[in-house]
Amino acid sequence: MVKTHYQPSVYLRTRLIVFYIKCGLLGDARWVFDEMPERNVVSWTALISGYSQKGHVFEAIHLFVQMFRSGTTPNEFTFATVLTSCTGAFGFHFGRQIHCLLVKSPFESHVYVGSSLLDMYAKAGKVHDARCVFESLPKRDVVSCTAIISGYAQQGLDKEALELFRKLQAEEMSSNYVTYTTVLTSLSGLAAVEQEQLSGFLLIVKRSTLRSVWLSGISLIEDACTGSPRQIDR
Repeated sequence: MVKTHYQPSVYLRTRLIVFYIKCGLLGDARWVFDEMPERNVVSWTALISGYSQKGHVFEAIHLFVQMFRSGTTPNEFTFATVLTSCTGAFGFHFGRQIHCLLVKSPFESHVYVGSSLLDMYAKAGKVHDARCVFESLPKRDVVSCTAIISGYAQQGLDKEALELFRKLQAEEMSSNYVTYTTVLTSLSGLAAVEQEQLSGFLLIVKRSTLRSVWLSGISLIEDACTGSPRQIDR
């Protein structure tokens, strides 16, 4: 395209940005972006995502600000993407500003945005704020449920993490490997666990398709909670 002086469309240039990012060529992706005479929300979001995935927090946030100033309106994927870069003192401060923008937008209750938002609060140790976001979501998925449980566990609030897990299980929440691993960590962090509570969790995991979690986590729970390994029927 360079040699033939062909001017591709916004769509094609954006696909090229995504291609370079997937190949790990972020510099080339930025070059294509900078050469675009016209950009849309997808091209902006693609490059923000590229910086975020590589851990370039400042660049991702700075690009989001440029996008906003250019007059391009962010969509739910833009917000969800940039929020993953809002870590550390600087990132969290900016993330709270983004939350203020979301309140005025139709995306605050979007499951992807909500999951990223509560994950940001949880990683910053603001579990109460994360729980408020979680409770305000009209629809929850396995990502948002796991994020809030993980938030409690990361702060050493193991009892709260387990209580929330039981509550969400009663509401027929779907779980994945990360969910069970997080709960396993919370169980091992408790000095004592009631036998009924332990047996209930083991039954939940055993009935799931994630048998590897059950097998690998059994000894961890037993050693931490009972002090001596117990034979489990495999």
